[in-house]
Amino acid sequence: VIFCEADECQSDQVMTLSPQPIRLVTPVSDIYLSSRIETWLRRLDGQSSKCVWERGSIPLRERERLSSVTYLEDRLRKDAQLKEQLNMICQAAWQALNLPSERPMQVSINLITSDRQHTVCAYPDLESEERSCSRDESICSHVVARESELSASYHSADAFLKTYAQFTNSTSPSTIRFYVGKPLSLKGQVIGTLCCYSSMNVQLQRGHQVLLDHFVRMIEAIL
Repeated sequence: VIFCEADECQSDQVMTLSPQPIRLVTPVSDIYLSSRIETWLRRLDGQSSKCVWERGSIPLRERERLSSVTYLEDRLRKDAQLKEQLNMICQAAWQALNLPSERPMQVSINLITSDRQHTVCAYPDLESEERSCSRDESICSHVVARESELSASYHSADAFLKTYAQFTNSTSPSTIRFYVGKPLSLKGQVIGTLCCYSSMNVQLQRGHQVLLDHFVRMIEAIL
């Protein structure tokens, strides 16, 4: 197992030693190391069953990107009005999609830090605002890595969400069967996503995609 600092994971020296090094964010605690090793072991479990979850790669300008993320996190801690504006947009996006389902779609705004996915706001499951996950386990990290939209369904040919479900050990009805993530930019860097997902098989129409793009522009204008 190769541990390295986040911005060194793509270096030639590290990649020669291990094609999938584990990100190491300092300072390091025993709990943090344990969680990273657990993630690595779960990746091996996936490989043994020919279902491998690939984490999102690290953008070339990761230092600049993380600087923008830190700037926004600091603003969110100090500016309650900004947080409320983002909450309102998140709720409006959910209402605009208006897709009937027994288990409704979730809409959230997420930031990708050096090691975590931080949910800034979410609707209608407001409790998810307190949740976060490892960057290695984040679907939204793939949006940040590619700096473009990511759409996936459980039955798509690339088996992206099926692989994710196995890697995270999720079971029905909590399994994500639909996901679309739009990149959010600040100071020229993709800092996170506006995403929507559901445990139901959902088909967005072109009008829904246009609405999501509109909400992305609103969020970026506020930021």
